[in-house]
Amino acid sequence: MSSVTSVITAADLGAALDAGSDVFVLEVRRDPAAIPRAANLPLADAPVAGHIPGAHAVDFAELIGPRTETSGNGPLPEEEQVRELVQRWGISDSSLVVVYSADTPSSASRAWWVLRWAGLADVSYLDGGVHAWQASGRELTDTRPGPTICATATSPTTTP
Repeated sequence: MSSVTSVITAADLGAALDAGSDVFVLEVRRDPAAIPRAANLPLADAPVAGHIPGAHAVDFAELIGPRTETSGNGPLPEEEQVRELVQRWGISDSSLVVVYSADTPSSASRAWWVLRWAGLADVSYLDGGVHAWQASGRELTDTRPGPTICATATSPTTTP
């Protein structure tokens, strides 16, 4: 049984960031125009201005693989696709990856699921998202980290 938890609080994330731990925060955004009306997903009333400091922007579409006649609307990404994302973000085997979404919570859940499926061991969902972060007294920023191409980044290994 793993000691890794699937959910992290804003206080615990803040403490990890303050301590300089190997943490990668991923903010997953989804274009509302790309969501099928039949999906009936809850969307935020108004976009949140700003991001958790250090959060990398992730387009939900990056978490979807190539569609085929039999794949459905959201097939799993190809292994190489996930590997490239992980390397671009600079995630290593020791990294804690925290996902959240300011607009559609299920988008962050997808990121959590895809990264865990791909074999990343320490991925957590931010409990309460950006609103919990703000409620804990933390600030948002308009600054995004640049790409961190990392040759030593972890190489996800998908499980059957």
